[in-house]
Amino acid sequence: LRNNESYNNRTSFSASQDTTYLNQFNTRNNNHTNGFLRAGFTYHIDEKNDFGISGMGMVGANQSSNKIIYYQLNQDLDTTQYRIRTTGNEGLMCFYNAAVDYKHIFNKDNEEFSASFNYFGAIRDNKSDYHNWSQIDDKITENKDYQTSKSNDNNFSLQADYYKKFNKDSKLEVGLKAEYKTDNSIDRSFDENMVEDMEQYNPFYYTGQIYAAYASYGNKWDWFGLQVGLRAEETLTSANEVKRDYFQLFPSAYLSFQLPKDNELQLNYTRRINRPRGWIINNHVDRTDPTNISYGNPLIDPEYSNNLEFNYLKTWDMHTLSVGAFYSYTENVIQRVQKLN
Repeated sequence: LRNNESYNNRTSFSASQDTTYLNQFNTRNNNHTNGFLRAGFTYHIDEKNDFGISGMGMVGANQSSNKIIYYQLNQDLDTTQYRIRTTGNEGLMCFYNAAVDYKHIFNKDNEEFSASFNYFGAIRDNKSDYHNWSQIDDKITENKDYQTSKSNDNNFSLQADYYKKFNKDSKLEVGLKAEYKTDNSIDRSFDENMVEDMEQYNPFYYTGQIYAAYASYGNKWDWFGLQVGLRAEETLTSANEVKRDYFQLFPSAYLSFQLPKDNELQLNYTRRINRPRGWIINNHVDRTDPTNISYGNPLIDPEYSNNLEFNYLKTWDMHTLSVGAFYSYTENVIQRVQKLN
């Protein structure tokens, strides 16, 4: 059970119209009930081979209510419109996961191979009803509308990794990973007579494929440690037939310098990707709050971040001192864009 309250005060400026004000007060109550189950086992075939299967399932129901009170004011701060919008929501959701793992040990603690297959699925079914009450001067209007949302997600991944330790300070890791994801949803809207508004009908179909190969090598000498890696990724996506295809390299480097009297310097660099997903790319128009309409953009590009970190460490018998500095630069920053309609 979770309850919250919020408010939003907005001032709208326009060159052709007078300044207006909108004050909103929002109360929301949420009630979630979930059941969760997980099971798995590992079979030790022999000293060098392990095989495992695991699964997870979750079934849940949620109910929520929302009330928004609007005060529309003119430039003299006189109330020109008073509105109330109440929302009732109920839904069911189901998450499930299955995984198969295999590991082969060539030499204990020195060389091994592992592979895994993972599947994750989710089903959601939500219904919302909206009650609108409005007063302008002495005129009162009242109406209702409804919305349904159904979605089905599937995610498959296959991964293989190889690890080789040449000696106590030198090691190599390589791997391959393939991932395939679908995200399908349909949102429908109806008036108070349950006549569907086809302008708000929104089917959303998303597929994503990611193919990656990666390798890292680490070694340590008397006073210097090094670990370098490279990950190559090819991404293919389609969101409502808007297709995207991009290839990127993601290098990483970790350097350490052992100095006299238990002092150490570390310098690290990584490059990462943040792919847009969910509501960010779904162009469904969310009208839960008619004065704050939102929708996603299927054409949006992913973010790329370049991270640089510098650390100094000093060690005594019973104490450790660590001082660090961090810098991050992000390309194609994903952010909300607001406009007045």
